[in-house]
Amino acid sequence: MAIESLQNKKRILIVEDDFALRSMLALLMQSLGYEVFQEENGGAAVQKILDLRPDMILMDVNLPGMKGTEICGIVKKDVRVKDIPILIMTGEFRETDDKLRGFMQGADDYILKPVDISILSARVKAMLANR
Repeated sequence: MAIESLQNKKRILIVEDDFALRSMLALLMQSLGYEVFQEENGGAAVQKILDLRPDMILMDVNLPGMKGTEICGIVKKDVRVKDIPILIMTGEFRETDDKLRGFMQGADDYILKPVDISILSARVKAMLANR
């Protein structure tokens, strides 16, 4: 039974360069029953997405190596992973133009930093319910 439930867990990749925030998000997602993987570098994130093929990606915009919006564009053009929902976490998308740029690159949704845990949890659950 334990092996079966582990195989059915939704997998979330967290791409965030801030260690404290990434760790907090990982603990939160694990407490919600998700299997969590982490990456801190934008350049390495694309390969990790291709290798892992997670059920969802939580991603910061400002990352070393490659911006999160660039990663969105790459992922959404690749037929192997284009259907993976991407939730962008940023403090930058406060203006309408910034939000539209994120969506144009393929983000499915966004959440502002500092992250509200209850809003993040609800959005993750809703996005994964559709998969």
